[in-house]
Amino acid sequence: MPGFVTRKTLCLWRIATVEAPALTEAIETEATAEAGAGDAGRASRRSRTRCLIMLGVAITGLVLGRMAGLWIAFDIFNHFVWHLAILAGAALVGCLLPRWRTRTALLLALAGFLSISAWALTAGRDAGPVGQPLSGERSLRIMSFNTWLRNDDWRAVADEVTRQDPDVAILVEFGAEKAALLDALAKTYPYRINCLNISYCHMALISKFSFSKSEARTRWRGPPFIRVRLGPEFGGLTIFGVHTIRPPYFRSQLKQMTAMAKVIAKTSGPRLAAGDFNATPASFMLATFAKDSGLKRLTWLPSWPARFGPFPQIAIDHLFVSPEIRALTRPVIGDNAGSDHYPVITTVAVKTGKEP
Repeated sequence: MPGFVTRKTLCLWRIATVEAPALTEAIETEATAEAGAGDAGRASRRSRTRCLIMLGVAITGLVLGRMAGLWIAFDIFNHFVWHLAILAGAALVGCLLPRWRTRTALLLALAGFLSISAWALTAGRDAGPVGQPLSGERSLRIMSFNTWLRNDDWRAVADEVTRQDPDVAILVEFGAEKAALLDALAKTYPYRINCLNISYCHMALISKFSFSKSEARTRWRGPPFIRVRLGPEFGGLTIFGVHTIRPPYFRSQLKQMTAMAKVIAKTSGPRLAAGDFNATPASFMLATFAKDSGLKRLTWLPSWPARFGPFPQIAIDHLFVSPEIRALTRPVIGDNAGSDHYPVITTVAVKTGKEP
């Protein structure tokens, strides 16, 4: 009997001190693993959900942009159509990955946005020729530059104009703080018009060539504009400098676009319009302007913003021409010279002849 009791005691002691803790530890380890797997599964589902939300937002924006004709405020999505497309692609890739979904999608989207700036700053520096003037044509280099009212460094703007050497420069958001530029460049650009004395106009046009007619207008249904007509060496070309109101004033902006287009359409002879349209190539605004004015757009490069570094993202500065005018070079963007915009420059061929 004592031996039996001893063996039984030893068995109980072994179970209590060795086997039970080991079993408990195994159970706890398995439970922890199951809990970890459950947490990982929930995290994975949350990550996929975030990617799906990003994908849904991007696709919704792209679809709403196509409905701008029904409600013009939807046109804001068309201003960011490239960004929405990049976000949609990045989110789709994230959804398909087994892990790191959200992080990967965000990094891909950021890389895509930066690639827009890289493309603008590389392709936008090469004005490779696309044609040569034909017999009876003459080349004309045009620069459109929103110099920004808060930028009072007129010398930097003057240096950029000199560096780009346009024949005609349209200077938008050009106020009294930069008026000294007109005299500083008078030798190269003796012909000029400005509306510094007209409220809410803030524009100037300087030219190497004389013009026979000029006008500056503001406080009407259309946007502020300046207009000049060159001589027979450019076939009586009429040049419009334009600056429309910006979002979120969509209805007013569309009215301005429509009114401006009607003025241009009624103008005889070759026509050119350049300036800050506050609308991108994919927008309903620019499509309406092109259709109603009969002009074609030559520009597409992102020109804004330039204030916080070399990261232009959207193209809102444009140059439009009538059908008889041809592009001789691809458009380029210059240096911002202290502005929040980059200037846009291109060269066109204009037929010579008498004014119509």
